[in-house]
Amino acid sequence: MSIVIIFPLAEELFFRDYMFHMLEAEGYPANALVFFTTLFWIGAHFHLGAWAFALIPVGVLLGLLRARSGAVIWPIIGHALYNAVLFI
Repeated sequence: MSIVIIFPLAEELFFRDYMFHMLEAEGYPANALVFFTTLFWIGAHFHLGAWAFALIPVGVLLGLLRARSGAVIWPIIGHALYNAVLFI
């Protein structure tokens, strides 16, 4: 249950909400916001070893959802659905 609800919620609130706002306040453009939040999100998954690199497209998609929608709810839902497909 935590893999599908708690982890996506916590990670997206940190990476695609908090970090996104902090970088945006520094004046970074949308493509840089997506790049950096994906990079740091992948870094948080390095315990997966080389498999962490397979998450790059997922991170970019989640970042684009955040950048285009302006809301963090869409990356949270996308991340939860992704984890649900993998782990259920």
